[in-house]
Amino acid sequence: MSSRSPSSGFTIVELMIVTAVIAILASIAVPYYQTSVTLARTTKAIQEIKVISRDIGVYQIANDLVPPATLADIGHGGRLDPWGNPYQYLNFTTGTGSGAGNGNGNGGGNSGGSSGGGNGNGGGGNGNGGGGNGNGGGGNGNGGGGNGNGGGGNGNGGGGNGNGGGGQAVSIGKKRKDKNLVPINTDYDLYSMGPDGRSVAPLTAKHSRDDIVRANNGEFVGVATDY
Repeated sequence: MSSRSPSSGFTIVELMIVTAVIAILASIAVPYYQTSVTLARTTKAIQEIKVISRDIGVYQIANDLVPPATLADIGHGGRLDPWGNPYQYLNFTTGTGSGAGNGNGNGGGNSGGSSGGGNGNGGGGNGNGGGGNGNGGGGNGNGGGGNGNGGGGNGNGGGGNGNGGGGQAVSIGKKRKDKNLVPINTDYDLYSMGPDGRSVAPLTAKHSRDDIVRANNGEFVGVATDY
């Protein structure tokens, strides 16, 4: 009767069995680990959005219920979510925040008119103020024309100056919306773009389903698909 020597090692069949067992365990453990990490990050994002919302509320109490123009006004400027992306904020009243237009433009024009008895008209200035992803309204100005007297008279038109208006109230197209395309907030939007780092206004869109959003003016904070 023969028996295998203790030093004979593993057979190919035994190694294949061990490899198969390790592969099965890995196929179970890796997705579970990834799910756990995503859940932990989602929970952290929810808590951070609640903290930011609380600080916005404190700011509103001290400023006649007006939300801050940007998160930097309450010490959260540049704050990143658990996936390394900036938290998105949009103030509906001022049209400012992440990606909102807010700016002033100045345009001045000067020109002189010369003729024997000529009239000069100053050029009007036009300016567009850029801020975030929007443009402030441009100002328009017209300089008054000068009157020349005599054969060699010269007229100088005054230069026009215009000031572009700042950010405007946000249109419904920029607001986060539910499945019925109704805005989910009436004061401001605050959200994380989630694991994929991408987002569009409707919560039902492909790139918005994993967003962590504030809705119902703060009564709900959670994953977009749960709203």
